[in-house]
Amino acid sequence: MESRMKNLMMGSLLALSLSACDSLWMDETATADPASLVVQVWEEINENYVFFDQKGVDWASALTRYQAQVSADMSEEELFEVLANMLRELEDGHVSLQAGFNNFRYHEVYLDFESNYNPGVVERVYLDRKINELGPFVYAILNGEVGYLRYGSFGDDFTQEQLVYLMDYFFSTRSLVIDIRDNLGGAAGNVTGLLGLFITEPQTVGQQHMPDGQGGYTVTDISVEPNEEIAAYENPVIILTNRKSYSSANVFPGFMSQLPQVTVLGDTTAGGTGLSTGRELSNGWKYRYSGAKITLADGTDFENGFPPDVVVTTDFNDAAAGVDALLEAALAR
Repeated sequence: MESRMKNLMMGSLLALSLSACDSLWMDETATADPASLVVQVWEEINENYVFFDQKGVDWASALTRYQAQVSADMSEEELFEVLANMLRELEDGHVSLQAGFNNFRYHEVYLDFESNYNPGVVERVYLDRKINELGPFVYAILNGEVGYLRYGSFGDDFTQEQLVYLMDYFFSTRSLVIDIRDNLGGAAGNVTGLLGLFITEPQTVGQQHMPDGQGGYTVTDISVEPNEEIAAYENPVIILTNRKSYSSANVFPGFMSQLPQVTVLGDTTAGGTGLSTGRELSNGWKYRYSGAKITLADGTDFENGFPPDVVVTTDFNDAAAGVDALLEAALAR
């Protein structure tokens, strides 16, 4: 139980963002002038955004370009579009803008890619329409020897009792498939809570990089302890990913890949290792951006996506034939 609490505490530290996590909103000097609002957003991000190198964005020219698009008599909707377009240039799913009439968030991290996931095929063919559900999980044993665990959102919490049941259920399987396709992230504490099931001793799995205000970073190790109430699963683990595995569902395979029994299979994830900082504009609108970041334990950055160990794709032709090529490849390992 102590290790579980430590994992939850670490999750709370990480939960300064990672997708569904709350941000800290702070007020600016009161003004609703459109040109001033553009300056507020540009200056804050120019001074504090952590992924300019990874994104390759020409932020220096953005201020002039977007100030030229605003006027004192423009509507709120028009102003919102200008600010959203400016933020869109960061190509970061942890960047958002919220107004009373609209919310902007960058979705292009996955929209232009093949899904590589058809839940109907999985449920009809591989689960044989017998869908076992426990909390946020769907679980089964496939081919009599391979465990299957579907986790649709890291935003859905689970209990220790549920983990105890599942790991007992999978105890005699020769391998375990963890399917996090179409998982857009959620609570970082659920990343560490799952990871603790697969280690036998404390493990440093990542680093948290916080800007130090002097152009550098304060780096803190992210360590996870084993779940002491559950015997660690040490057989092969295959994690299925696609381009809609984002944020916590990007961090999870990244962290897990450092364990010797883990293989990541499928497509490169959508990325998302930023920790969000929230701000409130002087007109009451709120926005957020990546103000800190997470890397692997050796400092490797994977903000733009974590590549699989084994690339496998599946398409509509496979689906029409009742085949999930990723699951087939996982079952064959």
